[in-house]
Amino acid sequence: MHRKFTLLTCLVVVMIIVSCKKSNSPQNPNGLVGNWNFLYIKANTTASITVSGITNVTVANYTSQNNAGTATFTADSLALKGLAYSVNTTATAYQYMGSTLIGSSTVPFTASVPSTNETVAYKVIGSDSLNFPGGGPVPGAGSGGRFTIKGDTLNIAVNGSTIGPGGVNEVVTGNIYFLKQ
Repeated sequence: MHRKFTLLTCLVVVMIIVSCKKSNSPQNPNGLVGNWNFLYIKANTTASITVSGITNVTVANYTSQNNAGTATFTADSLALKGLAYSVNTTATAYQYMGSTLIGSSTVPFTASVPSTNETVAYKVIGSDSLNFPGGGPVPGAGSGGRFTIKGDTLNIAVNGSTIGPGGVNEVVTGNIYFLKQ
């Protein structure tokens, strides 16, 4: 289960990014339009499932490594080219009987997200929020995020959740960072 959690969680984060690919604003009032280099992702992930009265909650926090790829925002789309990264950290699994902790363990948390190319629609809401009306490649992935641009760095804060294989409830919160080209 830990391997599926790791890979699926990483994919959910990529899909949330991919879901950020279109904006229906005619100009560039928010500074998004342009070419950006993918810097890294900082993510907090939680996966939980209850079987036979025992709840397993697995938590991992990471900053992506071996980051590659670009993002091009136009007035109505975001195109990712060659977006890839890896994760090499640990995850902690907690087991509960009701609300009582009955055990915990730490396991390796590794994954590689292969080079991804995709274009997805987005809408700018207000001055700092993105909405992804068409969703992303993973059903149930986040449908929005807030963005800030400080100097030449774009930060997109995202939240997403989905029910994965076997009924695993997966929740991802994170920040995706890009550098203006």
